[in-house]
Amino acid sequence: GDTTLAGTANNIGTATGTFNGTIGSSASFTDKVYAQLNNCSTTYGDMSFGTVTGDTTNITVSGANVTLVKGGIYLISCCFNWRNDGSERYCWGHITSVSGTYSTSIIATCNDEVAYVDSDTSYGGATATYVGTFAANDVIKFNYVSGDEADVTNRADSHASIIRIFN
Repeated sequence: GDTTLAGTANNIGTATGTFNGTIGSSASFTDKVYAQLNNCSTTYGDMSFGTVTGDTTNITVSGANVTLVKGGIYLISCCFNWRNDGSERYCWGHITSVSGTYSTSIIATCNDEVAYVDSDTSYGGATATYVGTFAANDVIKFNYVSGDEADVTNRADSHASIIRIFN
């Protein structure tokens, strides 16, 4: 059956049920599911990442595709940093579902106007975030578009963070 904890409980093993109280600073959690994706590709469109830290077992990356191996509620954020070398003035960043719960659809969007001033390189950026329920093995990706793909590139310091906040 379920165990209700009250007061101090030491070395109890696994407990299920409801806990009403404070979790001490020495508590450890073994089911950490998070990833930081860095060193972004600078090619137009779908983004891939050169460095992935955190739980690379339950959040896997293959090319532009990111698989959420465990189902649950996730907080997903992507910071897009753009460079404009031409006349283009707008960009959109997307968190896109590739397959699974949300089928093939854009689930979060951000945008910025990157003004090209006096024949100089200009920079801009925006952040897209999404919180939602995903099934095991749902696949997402991060990508961006602009009015003229030849003018805008993604900077390598663009990055994404993925955290499973509840299962």
